[in-house]
Amino acid sequence: MSGVFQFLKRAFGFSTRRSSKDVLTNVLAKDLTRFAEGDRVLVDDLRLTAPLQRNSKSEFQHGSLFHNDILGKPLSPFFVRSGKGGLYKIDHPSLDQYVSLTPRLVTPVYSNYASSIVSLLDIHPAPYDERIPSNGASSRSLEILEAGTGHGSLTLHVARAIAAANPPPLHIELPQLHPVDPQRSELADKRDIQNSIIQEWNRWKERRRAVLHTVEKVVANRFHAEKIVRGYRQALYWPHIDFYAGDVKDWVEEQFKLRRARKWNLLSRTEDSFLDYVLLDMPGVHKQLTHVHSAMRDGAKLVVFVPSVTQIGDCARVIQEGSLPLTMETVLELGEGISSGRRWDVRMVMPRRAKDTPKSATSTLAEQSESESENEKLATANMRDGDNSVGQDSADATAVPLPDEQQDEPVMVCRPLVGERTFGGGFIALFRKISPESAALAVEWRRGQTGRAKKRNR
Repeated sequence: MSGVFQFLKRAFGFSTRRSSKDVLTNVLAKDLTRFAEGDRVLVDDLRLTAPLQRNSKSEFQHGSLFHNDILGKPLSPFFVRSGKGGLYKIDHPSLDQYVSLTPRLVTPVYSNYASSIVSLLDIHPAPYDERIPSNGASSRSLEILEAGTGHGSLTLHVARAIAAANPPPLHIELPQLHPVDPQRSELADKRDIQNSIIQEWNRWKERRRAVLHTVEKVVANRFHAEKIVRGYRQALYWPHIDFYAGDVKDWVEEQFKLRRARKWNLLSRTEDSFLDYVLLDMPGVHKQLTHVHSAMRDGAKLVVFVPSVTQIGDCARVIQEGSLPLTMETVLELGEGISSGRRWDVRMVMPRRAKDTPKSATSTLAEQSESESENEKLATANMRDGDNSVGQDSADATAVPLPDEQQDEPVMVCRPLVGERTFGGGFIALFRKISPESAALAVEWRRGQTGRAKKRNR
């Protein structure tokens, strides 16, 4: 019967259906200087409201806060009185406040850490110029992969860094977060409208010069992160991001298939690799290196963000054992009390042979053994107090010889390059993809370094 009623409504002109043309044209331009529907408001510098809606309100301790009193007001701080006479301070949240105060399913990458990661990537996309054709040889898109979307915090920071490379976003509705069920006939009109909106956005995305692909294995986290991104400054950075749910390995393989098919259809001679930057923030990060390195262009940068420095050691071991075309450039420790990160030395080394040990090694080893015992006690006490430090810089310490059966096996060195104590935080490592020719020249170059330069570039 519902199908009959739908037919009669359309036949006699009683349908309430909005045409695709109305949806795509009758939308006012966004005014990012004023509060609009969908924005979250910072109240008393402590908490966020729910997304603003006309004729709605938020309940707080000192009375109801009516959204109509906020919508359309400038983003500068002002005060609103509740129905009970309570006074609220209203302000627009910064990105740091927004990330920290929005509802979460997982722990976000806080803004001080996210800013350090983006700064380490050193992204400099060329500003958008409409005179350059989007399909020209000089208009190769800058592409970034983020594996582990999580809360969407790092996603917002990276999208902010590349936004200027793309054309101005469309002033139309965003596609629905969840697709319309095609089996429900009463939603046919809504589905048609959504298809029109999606088509318009897809046409706009084809003109992008920079894009962030973010992949999340947990479906619930993927949709929650996109919701968080849409809720900041009227979805200002959402158009520059493509969200995916699934495994990173499967995503890379699927992208290769799509791009090779497009390359075949267009008879293009572009290279297969397409990623300029890769961000890995997920469990078992070292296992993903073998999957993503093939999609990275020569010179592309890869950053891993992990809670333990030993996980960076796992990455170094996988690179060496698999002969991956990646070289480690920087390891930083993030935490309270560090402005730009404490540098670490993480590398695979060959231990010194016993016959090369100086004659005074016996006394040196005895003193070092006693010193190491004291350091272990101090490290244990620090770990109980939540200290992440692992001791003083031991770059000049005498190498300890290993038994003959272990002399040909590389060992892992993990030590801070300065002697500070820090609390909390995590570790980030920057790798760069290099060609085999560049790798051979890099080894020769390092051997020619002396003094402090040799220590800095080992």
